[in-house]
Amino acid sequence: MRIALKFAYDGTKFRGYARQSEVKTVEGEILRALDKIGARHLRFRCASRTDKGVSALGNVIAFDTNFRAEEICSALNANLEDIYFFGYARAPLEFNPRYAEERWYRYHLHGRHDISLFGKIADLFVGEHDFSSFARMEEGRNPIRKVKAVSISKEDDFTTIDIKAQSFLWQMVRRMVGAMLSVEKGDRTIEDVERAINGERIIFGIAPPEPLFLMDVRYSKLDFMDIGPPERVEDMRKSTLLKLRFLEYLIGRKTPPKSR
Repeated sequence: MRIALKFAYDGTKFRGYARQSEVKTVEGEILRALDKIGARHLRFRCASRTDKGVSALGNVIAFDTNFRAEEICSALNANLEDIYFFGYARAPLEFNPRYAEERWYRYHLHGRHDISLFGKIADLFVGEHDFSSFARMEEGRNPIRKVKAVSISKEDDFTTIDIKAQSFLWQMVRRMVGAMLSVEKGDRTIEDVERAINGERIIFGIAPPEPLFLMDVRYSKLDFMDIGPPERVEDMRKSTLLKLRFLEYLIGRKTPPKSR
């Protein structure tokens, strides 16, 4: 049986998602817990390998297992800290969570920001573009991505930037936010962003990872069964945001480096 699980985690407690020897990572802790409960986990795959410091409220993993689907979330939660499984679905044998229909990221900026200016920049990002200037490019990767939507709003004392796309390049969201902050500071202009979107190589800087959340990963053909109260995920989000308010260097005052 192949199973897909939806889960949340506080990224500030881990050295990133992907397993690494001798350091605590999200994937490493999940695999340890699966071994502890005696659950087979063949063809283990994840939807998004978030960077160190990045949190998630709706990441997805999938694997082949002999464990009872309706009990695996509770069994994992009993053996994990700062990671919470809250949904499961029986998946087709060929299912790979990397091939999602949509990923939704949200970036939190503390304090006052120019929402009108951010909205103008956001409009430039929407659509299919070359995002080479807004990513840490890996050799052989296609820099073309289609951004479905970018929206700016206020939540308490945070300005939130929601970005939705089928797939993202490495550090793409943080560098998009970095460009917004660079224009707001006056180091770059909206015209610079437009030129970069049209293929010109321009450096804008990168925003810190801790205020970034993977909100959800969506698949139209998977129906996740919820287990446990949804308030648990919201409590994890709020507790992480509370830490950001006090870690001022991570949000309000740590800005991207000046453009070169």
